[in-house]
Amino acid sequence: MVRDRLVVCALLAAPVVVLSVVPSWQFGHWTWICLTLAAPVVAWGALPLYRDTVGRVRRGTPPVDAPALLATACAAIWSTAVLLRAPAGDPGWTQPFPPGSTPPPIRLDVAAGVTVALLVAAHLRGAGSPAGRVGRAAGRAVVPVVLAVAAGVLGYGLGAGDDPVRSASAAAAVLLVAAPSAFRPRAGAPRVERRVDTVLFTSRTLAGGPRRLVDVHTDGTERDEVLRLAGSVAEPSAHPAARAIATAAAEQGEVPAVGEFDERPGLGASGIVAELQEPCDPDDTPDDAASGGGPDGPAAAGRAGPIGRRGDGTAVTVVAHAVLLGHPDLLAEHDVALPDTLRTASQEIEGTGHTAVALAWDGRARAVLAVAADLGPDADDAVATVRRMDLVPALLSARPEAAATAVAGRAGIDAGPSTVLAGVRPDAEADAVARLRADGRVVAVVGRSGRDDAALGAADVALAVRGEEDGATGHADAAAAVAALRRGRRRPGRAQWTVAAAVAYHLAVIPVAASGLLDPLLAGAAGALVTVAVTGLPVAVSEPGDHATGTTRPTGTAHRATRGGATSRDRGYSRVG
Repeated sequence: MVRDRLVVCALLAAPVVVLSVVPSWQFGHWTWICLTLAAPVVAWGALPLYRDTVGRVRRGTPPVDAPALLATACAAIWSTAVLLRAPAGDPGWTQPFPPGSTPPPIRLDVAAGVTVALLVAAHLRGAGSPAGRVGRAAGRAVVPVVLAVAAGVLGYGLGAGDDPVRSASAAAAVLLVAAPSAFRPRAGAPRVERRVDTVLFTSRTLAGGPRRLVDVHTDGTERDEVLRLAGSVAEPSAHPAARAIATAAAEQGEVPAVGEFDERPGLGASGIVAELQEPCDPDDTPDDAASGGGPDGPAAAGRAGPIGRRGDGTAVTVVAHAVLLGHPDLLAEHDVALPDTLRTASQEIEGTGHTAVALAWDGRARAVLAVAADLGPDADDAVATVRRMDLVPALLSARPEAAATAVAGRAGIDAGPSTVLAGVRPDAEADAVARLRADGRVVAVVGRSGRDDAALGAADVALAVRGEEDGATGHADAAAAVAALRRGRRRPGRAQWTVAAAVAYHLAVIPVAASGLLDPLLAGAAGALVTVAVTGLPVAVSEPGDHATGTTRPTGTAHRATRGGATSRDRGYSRVG
């Protein structure tokens, strides 16, 4: 809403300011055109600011923009009154810049231009997080001081017999040059970020490189058949390991479609794969088919459908296989055990840091497939940066301990029960993070948005990175997330310097404005520039590179919670993206 008003008001205010400061461009009836353009800016554009100011004044907490808003309203009323009198309303009347006091000037440039600046500041503040405690106190304190100084300047000038227009102009300059918002830099969640001692990476953010099938161990079954049936069940899945298997199978040849597909997060997938077998001798019909079909369920034996014949008389048989693809626990749920040879192969695969994917059909384990995932190109840098910050890097993985430890070692993470959290299913990620926090750790989680939300929501500080939509290719920029955390940890010092700079600014410019040496429009421009610079600075600091994600925000109750997992501790939820 503020942004829409801002765009409209900026378009209306621009010609008003230009005509006011460039006398050579002024033409007949320019003053009335400026009044027509400025009226909606002051009356409609600033309406949310007026409402907010009135409400806060009633509660005894005037907003930081109150002095400037008061000055713009006075400038609009003054200009309208002057314009209704000659000579300002005459067709050929012109006004120099800066205007003098005789004849009384119109200041629609101040009314419209400063209103736009206030809307810009309101938009930037609305896009960010609340100000810190010191900034809020300083901002509230400076408002009555500025109002008192402006009133004193006006009262002194009128009492001393000075030109009323000059005195009013100096008072308006005091109101406009003040920038109380400069005392209120956006604070985010600096306190909790500075207390972080553990950075927990999910496996998706470290091993975020493309997955690929590197080996197939079988129990004697043909490799082509293994890839064909595994690729059929893997094809509908978005899991990175499944995508690697489906790609390898497609490179080998066409794979049949899967029916009754069912995916279990953290375990794997199952389905029924039907194939044509030809030529077929009716006497070779499987026993299951001859007896009316095998047992029901995903681990049922292969079932032959009705025997048919092509147009040339060739007999064909439809054979359906119930296929299981995934973790050995998925096979165990269907009473399918890995033979010793495949179990040994699975352990060797996990020991190298690869993912072991078990395959079974028709009630028997047939193969174990090795899927490799390279570390993301920035994984080493991210972990090294965490160490340079004197924090402890850790890994959260759903893979067995041997595989998770191998991945952690490649990334530079020490092996140990508190640094490698292995075998954690997606539905148990929040509990794993909670256990770390229960041990006294202050945990920042680096995870992939949409895939690691449970872990992110349970963290003290969450750093959500953005990967490829299907999770199969690309990498999550963990280094950008860690850089965002590092910026957040430095932010309290930046806020303190900002408050100190705001004090120095006001001590320097308010006396100049009070002396009448600063035109109200220039005063408003200076105040607006300082306000926008201070309010907008944290936006530039918080944003990462174009391809990555890297901001932090609260995950709990002290700041707005956007996902579950919040507790009464001073926590925050963050998205890097």
